[in-house]
Amino acid sequence: MKAKIEKNYSVEYAHRLPLHQGQCRFIHGHSGKVKVVFEGTVDNKTGMVVDFGEFSWLKKIIEEFDHALILMKTDKLCDYLLKGVDEGLIDPLSIIIMEGSPTAENILMYIMNKILENPDFRLLNKNSNYFVLWSVTFEETVGNAATVEAL
Repeated sequence: MKAKIEKNYSVEYAHRLPLHQGQCRFIHGHSGKVKVVFEGTVDNKTGMVVDFGEFSWLKKIIEEFDHALILMKTDKLCDYLLKGVDEGLIDPLSIIIMEGSPTAENILMYIMNKILENPDFRLLNKNSNYFVLWSVTFEETVGNAATVEAL
């Protein structure tokens, strides 16, 4: 039997969309949510797809975003902030620099790629008869979300 299991996380983050024409071009914060869904075969012995305790690696990926400022690589603010990091004024772990604009869709893809590249995910996938990443949803704010199906 196959079943879907999900892990849900909350993140407080800030970003800005420098290419946006409205208010989103300024730094602003969100209370976001991340939902990660896996599908797998239920083990006859344990009755589980995977023990939920096996997901500490996933929590670490999501926590990277908590209380972080997410910026686009070409954003002019990056130079100023990285200078602050060099001078010890800003925690380097509090800044995430992405290739594209930090929209819900791009943050979502960033998270999904981190999951797929993670060695712990690959080990779970390898050691199971069937265990796959099904989808990732990133809710930027209540009522505004983007989802990508991994299959």
